[in-house]
Amino acid sequence: MGEIRQGLIAIANAPQTSARVSNVGESLGVRRFLLRRFPYAVVYLELANEIRILAIAHTSREPGFWRQRL
Repeated sequence: MGEIRQGLIAIANAPQTSARVSNVGESLGVRRFLLRRFPYAVVYLELANEIRILAIAHTSREPGFWRQRL
């Protein structure tokens, strides 16, 4: 199974277990899930009825580019 798909399944099963993203308002609840084999993170919001993926971002290139999506 693909690495991203595994990450999305893990997020769907337990969204609250991923680390919160620093430098973003705590009330927003933005989290990131680090992929195991690749230097990418899935950045997402856990909303009342859905999980919204903001970005699949490289961990060291253009950090925070996705912040404009908030």
